Amino acid sequence: MPNIADFEITEVVSAKEHIETVCYVCHSPTAAPDDRLAPPLEIAKRNYLAKTDSREEFVDKMVQFILMPTAEQAMLHSDVEQYGIMDPVGFSEQDVREIAEYIYDNKLEKPSWLKDQ
Repeated sequence: MPNIADFEITEVVSAKEHIETVCYVCHSPTAAPDDRLAPPLEIAKRNYLAKTDSREEFVDKMVQFILMPTAEQAMLHSDVEQYGIMDPVGFSEQDVREIAEYIYDNKLEKPSWLKDQ
């Protein structure tokens, strides 16, 4: 008879849940300017969209940066100057890819001060 300790228990968490529970800790759309640790995620998305030509490039650039954040790979240089380089999040490449795809494919919560484009 198998022992419960012989089984690895994993929780399947969606990209949206990762964004809401992990990414928004620093990239909150509702944080006051003085309380922000990083730009709101919608701002990051808009910058990546402006600097990439396809979904594939958007996702690849975001995955590369999130897995190994460096100033050289940063797409948001003014935000790096303001907030510094983010710490690696410790997610698998697959999780980060799913998060980047979700960001590209879906509307994100916007800060109240951000105008629609």
